[in-house]
Amino acid sequence: AKTDRLRLYEQIEEAGEVDEEEKERRGRLCGEKLLLPLMQAASTPPMKKECMLVTWYLLYSDVARFVIGDVRARATALLQEHEVSLNEMWHALKILPTMTETATSYPGGSSREMYNGNALHQWHAHSDLKWLAQQNVVNALETLIHHQAFTSLEEFCSWVGELNAHLSAVHVDKTVQPGAFDHKRLPLVMWGGVYVQWLLSEADRAAPAFHSIADRLVNEVRSDASGDAIGYERAPNKGRARVEKKQKDYASPGLHIIHEALDLMPGCFAKVLRADLGHDTVHEILDDSPDADPGAATLVLGRICASDPESIEVALSAVKRAVEEGQAQCSSALVEPSATSSFDDERQEDLKAIEESLSLLRQISKHHLCEMRSLSHPPPRMMLAAAAICTLLGLGPSQGKKARNLSERGMQDSWMTFIKFISGHQSPSTFISLFEEFDKDIVSEDEVAQVEPIVKNKDFQPPAATKHRLSQATLEGTFVRPLCMWVRAIYGYARRHLAASAAARHRSSGALGATGNL
Repeated sequence: AKTDRLRLYEQIEEAGEVDEEEKERRGRLCGEKLLLPLMQAASTPPMKKECMLVTWYLLYSDVARFVIGDVRARATALLQEHEVSLNEMWHALKILPTMTETATSYPGGSSREMYNGNALHQWHAHSDLKWLAQQNVVNALETLIHHQAFTSLEEFCSWVGELNAHLSAVHVDKTVQPGAFDHKRLPLVMWGGVYVQWLLSEADRAAPAFHSIADRLVNEVRSDASGDAIGYERAPNKGRARVEKKQKDYASPGLHIIHEALDLMPGCFAKVLRADLGHDTVHEILDDSPDADPGAATLVLGRICASDPESIEVALSAVKRAVEEGQAQCSSALVEPSATSSFDDERQEDLKAIEESLSLLRQISKHHLCEMRSLSHPPPRMMLAAAAICTLLGLGPSQGKKARNLSERGMQDSWMTFIKFISGHQSPSTFISLFEEFDKDIVSEDEVAQVEPIVKNKDFQPPAATKHRLSQATLEGTFVRPLCMWVRAIYGYARRHLAASAAARHRSSGALGATGNL
């Protein structure tokens, strides 16, 4: 941003604040007159670097959204042109095809699992990593040191600390003491990062052997090429950022289904249509397979999501296309379960309730916080609210899978923890921001189980609002009421969110199982 003096993205957005049509006009102008021609110039000889840089800048400035259809069409045409030239180069090879029996082979008689006729790569190419599946930290450390990803335990711990620091910088959780580990989010980030570290270390170990083989092949070709200038340039391995971005692609449910359909059930499908890639088009990845049995079906992969109606239309168009082409059988698989409209309505109600509670919380003043700290005998409603907030914000000792102790001693402990929490956030804005920035999507099943008996307690009812002078009754209406409302809203949202996630996992596994039995 400091070096972007043109500020193209900001200029287009600022125009939209005054006139939405002007924003659209400017965006289309940049797309049609700049982006599309520069894409062509950057992708065809002589492919000047200046054109590449400006194309990158325009894409980074989000100009493509105004001409997205034209961009996709132009990109498809350019890729097809490159495909033609690459095939011409491939068919012109004379020496290289004679050097090995097959284009792909593995030394020592080893084999790889196949996907659509080709060997799988990345995490598909190796067997299950037990230390990763079991999340065994000791075995993970031993493996990473053996593979030279780290040289010592100290270096491994420093790397984990850096992950925690990056996580804290991206998402500030004010309930976590500065410098302390984020026990909710860090394990997920660490195990994803550990696998990337293992992949990169494997690539570093394999690179010398790979380049040695490539050098030998080039030397053999050079000796038979009648003095032609042939050389081999050692390319670098993929960087960490690229590997991390590709992790999601390599683990997609659609890839699993295609693998099972084409490789584990050969001959069952003559054609595969993908409508699950998040675009508005249907992609044909297999057309009239020569190995297909007579009367083989067409497999249609659809992505059904109630929050994205276009995905339903795309999936239906793929099925219609398969039927119109005269296929005797058409099998479909849903790689993303549908969410019911009732769930969406309930979700919107939960979000509305959360926002309503936050709007009331924003009215809390410094006097309310001081008054709360001075209470020596709080009523049951206040203590229940304090216990629920301690659970959701992770304050005090963890209760594990057990419900929070609602005995007199347990409630008193929660109250004292809550008062210490308030004392550490004397500014109303700081106190309220903790609730505004709370990540409702990561509430665990254990936390929902701990909050449930509090929410169902007959004493846990939001008191009526009041605008009179501060007193215990007034404090309950102006301070405790929005807290109770917030707890109830978060509980309702988290409970439905967890149920939907469980249903999604069940339906996804059902879709995979059904495909395997077709």
